[in-house]
Amino acid sequence: MADNQHEGSRYVAATIARNVGRHPSSISRFENKNQARSDVKDLPWSKRPPITSDLAGSCKGHACTVSEICIPQSQTYTCVLLLEVFVQWRTRKASLVSQNKGTGQSTPFDCHNVVVCKPGAGVDGIKEFNNMFHTNTEREPFWWVNLGQVYKIQKVVSTNRIHCCGDRLTKMLIHVGTSLDTSQMELCGQFIGPAVTGQVIVILCNTLPEGQVVKLTSVNTASEVFHLAEVEVYAV
Repeated sequence: MADNQHEGSRYVAATIARNVGRHPSSISRFENKNQARSDVKDLPWSKRPPITSDLAGSCKGHACTVSEICIPQSQTYTCVLLLEVFVQWRTRKASLVSQNKGTGQSTPFDCHNVVVCKPGAGVDGIKEFNNMFHTNTEREPFWWVNLGQVYKIQKVVSTNRIHCCGDRLTKMLIHVGTSLDTSQMELCGQFIGPAVTGQVIVILCNTLPEGQVVKLTSVNTASEVFHLAEVEVYAV
């Protein structure tokens, strides 16, 4: 799945390159605009136009376009293409922020002491056949982790049940937010299966959703259990 997403990123980059190549005038307009900004930035602060003298180190009244992001720098600012900023965040080394954090699930399941199947098993760092979170049968069972504070989520890595029954996972949605209300959460991404036993599923978030709660939902056409050996949430 990760390979497919990288292929998609290369395709988008190639498409952008082709489009720019077909419209050289767009390059000159961009260069002229950057030159104009550079001229303003090189002026003494007292001689800059009113709009920049009012900035005082912030981006208030900036001249960046809708496809750019304004980054304040001392007494001026820089306009950076939003695509470049997003790529930097997507490729930046992320940190594991979910281990041993608070967890919960939609329904409990009694494993009769044969295996550990409590919500916390999903973030305890143990990837063994007898250690997992495990819900009861539902149409859309879910599991969640509370990260303790708001993060920008880059990716979620899920390890499917180790020793059997991996194909029970046919579709999974990952949401990020500040509560368990899916309607108020942002979709990080989804997995379309069926999965296989022991499969490691890497979901790169479509954007960089911000939130404290990461919720995984198994979507089924008939009631089914939901179990994963481990869930690792990475943030930047």
